[in-house]
Amino acid sequence: MRVIEERKQTIRMPTKAGDPQLLTISAVERETGLSKDTLRAWERRYGFPVPDRDARGDRRYSLEQVERLRKIKRLVDHGFRPSKVIGSETGVDQILADSKRLK
Repeated sequence: MRVIEERKQTIRMPTKAGDPQLLTISAVERETGLSKDTLRAWERRYGFPVPDRDARGDRRYSLEQVERLRKIKRLVDHGFRPSKVIGSETGVDQILADSKRLK
């Protein structure tokens, strides 16, 4: 595995089979603190995240999705409901910018 440093966090990325810019569900769990069950439930309920699938059908998440999941987790940890944040037309970045509770 190749290791990339990003914002004081280490992201382990697959180097064999498939795109090295896609992370497994286990890697996303480690990087975001969201459980695999939560990721699967949000995929079913809210239509996000939308992982790619490898040849075996395993989920693979882009770095952009992982970054958005981190932001969503931050909002959820501060009392926002996942259904309101994930489906927001305003967008996660705008909610973070507008929220005074996170300061």
